[in-house]
Parts: sequence; C-alpha cells; structure tokens
Amino acid sequence: MFNDKLKEWEDYYNYHRPHGGLGGQTPYERLLQKTQTNTQSVNDQRQ
Repeated sequence: MFNDKLKEWEDYYNYHRPHGGLGGQTPYERLLQKTQTNTQSVNDQRQ
C-alpha cells in the first residue's frame, strides 16, 4: 500500500508537476533536454 502510493507520488512529481526551479519543466523534461543537448554536443565534437 505505502509503496504503491509512493510510486504514484514519484510519477506525479517527476513526470507531471511543473517545477518553478526548472522554469516550469518537469524533472523528466529537463533530463530529456540535458540529454539531447549533451548528445548533440558530443556529436558536434566528433565531426
């Protein structure tokens, strides 16, 4: 029961709740942005 509620809260917190400290993005959106930016930087350096 507790673990189910915790998973629900984590899902909401990380994937659905906009965060003021992240400019209104969710942590997941920020992670995707950083991952895509870092991947692009690595690709640019290889060329």
